[in-house]
Amino acid sequence: EQPDGEVYSSSADNDTCYVNLNRKDRLLDGMLFEVFRYKKGGKETPRGKIQILQVGERMSKARIIERWYRGRYYKMSQKNRISDHILREFRIDPLGSGDMLRNRLYDKTRKRVFVFAGKLTSSYKNEEAKRLIMELGDEVHPAVSERTDFIVLGLGYEKDKDFKRAKELGIPKMSERELMQVLGKN
Repeated sequence: EQPDGEVYSSSADNDTCYVNLNRKDRLLDGMLFEVFRYKKGGKETPRGKIQILQVGERMSKARIIERWYRGRYYKMSQKNRISDHILREFRIDPLGSGDMLRNRLYDKTRKRVFVFAGKLTSSYKNEEAKRLIMELGDEVHPAVSERTDFIVLGLGYEKDKDFKRAKELGIPKMSERELMQVLGKN
């Protein structure tokens, strides 16, 4: 299985890194990726887990949420509980060039399908948002189906039959604000 992307660099002080995936790769804020490195013989060694914070035009910023050390993951949100020698190791060997990304559900070559439930109330109404989504190479369908990737929640979504169907199918919800972030219009 091919990696989805690569880490450019990271900062151990604020637990952030930059990756080579961007808006054109259909990347979304909040997506999680496993980080690994290839060792001799093509063997993969875990390095950590990241969450995308800000999708950019050329690269994206992510938060390092876990680091791998001697057979186990350590949550970076609990730094004060991690022993000094482990934190030193993370500073000596930060995430960076040569570290690969993988999310088994992510595919930058596959179009995502969005459905609106309710009416969008931001400066971008349903039709304008639809146009912007299609410019990214994704699709907006009129109704929820098994192919739907995200349901976008607008005003009055609770009464929308598509919202109820999406809930039954377990389709991920996306707020109008989150959609605007994906579209780079926040």
